[in-house]
Amino acid sequence: MTIHWFNPENDLALASGLANYTPPRAAVAIHRGGALLPLWYGDDEDTVICDTADAEWLGRMRRDFGVGATVTSPELSGETADGDIIPTPWGWSAYTRRFFLNAGIREDALPTAAQIERMRLLSHRRTSAHMAVRLAEELPGVAFGEAATECADIRQVERLIDSYGDVYVKSPWSSSGRGVCRSANIGRDRILRFAADSIRRQGSVMTEKAHRALADFALLYD
Repeated sequence: MTIHWFNPENDLALASGLANYTPPRAAVAIHRGGALLPLWYGDDEDTVICDTADAEWLGRMRRDFGVGATVTSPELSGETADGDIIPTPWGWSAYTRRFFLNAGIREDALPTAAQIERMRLLSHRRTSAHMAVRLAEELPGVAFGEAATECADIRQVERLIDSYGDVYVKSPWSSSGRGVCRSANIGRDRILRFAADSIRRQGSVMTEKAHRALADFALLYD
């Protein structure tokens, strides 16, 4: 049995690194608003964790669209928790792992603490910088922009602003664009304060040259 949990606050939990993480109200609102999204991409045999499901609405969805997944509360039943299950959250973190343990999922059905920490490190924005360098090496005929620079000292950020003129500064982990700032939009002083705060809280920032955008796009890997 696959058990889905929509937890978009996971990016913030990754930034904190805490298992006992309490998301802010805005993140909780997004979580609650999208809690039943897995109904649309899960299978009929799956279970979706949601404690705010409206029975009448759910009945209409099942009648009109053939949605068949079961909806359950975060406190899973003993039969569900003890069965052969595959926990499938929106994102993994120490916070997610603790949630499933508290819900009654067996520890051997979850990633280990070491695996969770590996996922957290891979989610750091430095991973994309490493990928940019590797792509430039593998595709020498393609013109790539400069890879982002990880800065653990505010003086590094200042030097890059002086060199590039206009930069993006990004927190290593963030959610919904709140950890991304552009110096041309908020000014040098404010972006340096943002960078200093991110370095204090998360250990570094990623700084990269700002380019004139011709188009915005995203890639989704499944």
